[in-house]
Amino acid sequence: MKLFVVTGAGGAFGSAILRQLNALHSDSATIIAVSRRVDEVKRATEGFKSAVFPISVDFSARQGLEGRCGAICDQAPDIKYEEVVLINNHASANHSGDKMAEFRDVEYMDSYMFLNMTSFQVLTSVFLERFQGVERRVCVNISSLASLQPMPSLGFYCTIKA
Repeated sequence: MKLFVVTGAGGAFGSAILRQLNALHSDSATIIAVSRRVDEVKRATEGFKSAVFPISVDFSARQGLEGRCGAICDQAPDIKYEEVVLINNHASANHSGDKMAEFRDVEYMDSYMFLNMTSFQVLTSVFLERFQGVERRVCVNISSLASLQPMPSLGFYCTIKA
């Protein structure tokens, strides 16, 4: 049995990941679909053969992040897994239009880096610890073309993704 944890599952790319996982592993997988928008996850996974457990998590809130990451892992049924896979896909690019030369809002940058970098690391750490008894543990951090190609109105986002 395989376990997949997919964050950002309510967005277009996250939903595509869920569809592919269901198509490739429908008889042998459990999917924990993490999103701020659980209703979209439920719509996207209607008719799936895979067991899907949607969970709503806000990765931007500092208080209790480690506990929320643990709660994600706790959604997994208590069975023996041959492989567990974390697909870190949550992020935000909601600052479009900001020019790096004009961008000095330290509080915003700190919260943005927390969401797009720190929460990835905390979830990865909790995931690896919780499933340390599983022989094959895989973590996939989804990046973006923005890490390779300059995008003038997305300078801060590009910096985070690189």
